[in-house]
Amino acid sequence: MLKRPIFAVVGLSVIALSLFLMFHKIEVTAPVGGLIAFGFLLVIFPHLPPLKFGLGKDGVTFETLAEKIVKLQQDTAGDRATLAAVQNWTEVITASTKTLAPASDREDVMPGTYGASPSANGRRLQASVTRLGSSELAKVRLKVSPEQGARPLSGTVTFHLHPTFAPQNHPTVPVNVHGRAELEITSYGAFIAGASTDEGATGLEIDLAKAPGAFKPWLDR
Repeated sequence: MLKRPIFAVVGLSVIALSLFLMFHKIEVTAPVGGLIAFGFLLVIFPHLPPLKFGLGKDGVTFETLAEKIVKLQQDTAGDRATLAAVQNWTEVITASTKTLAPASDREDVMPGTYGASPSANGRRLQASVTRLGSSELAKVRLKVSPEQGARPLSGTVTFHLHPTFAPQNHPTVPVNVHGRAELEITSYGAFIAGASTDEGATGLEIDLAKAPGAFKPWLDR
């Protein structure tokens, strides 16, 4: 139950004032008896049974109403905090994607730069695109492997990415135990990717806009 000591203080003050007016026979606009009754009501108000609004089980007391208001304020504050966290998260994601987006002041890699074909000299460059949730970002998996009947792949493979991945736009990846070289990246848009193997003797190239899983608007960037 909510404590209301202020009512008792005010009520006793009203009663004392009323008695003072009566003793000195000072006329006031409000009836002195009414002031005494009002003060008495203020004194006993905290001890009255909880007042209820409504009928039956659906009634709401002053106390429960106050508790609901406090809870509503807390829930609203939580919603505002959640909204602020989402906004901050969005700003972080947006800032990170700017480093992956094709820059307007840097030219895209033109077709034919790395060999014009995804297969050459018994090697093949493959790519797959997976959308990251509902975002406009994509996980791109690049794989270089020997074609059937070709000599095994060995050593390292250098992948060639969009210039905006600099300084890591030409990463070198060792051939794994399965005889393939694989690379996974997160990209803001499609671009011409390439790979160099056999100590630079074989150049491979693929257009990610045509890779399985490419989606709009990602493939249009």
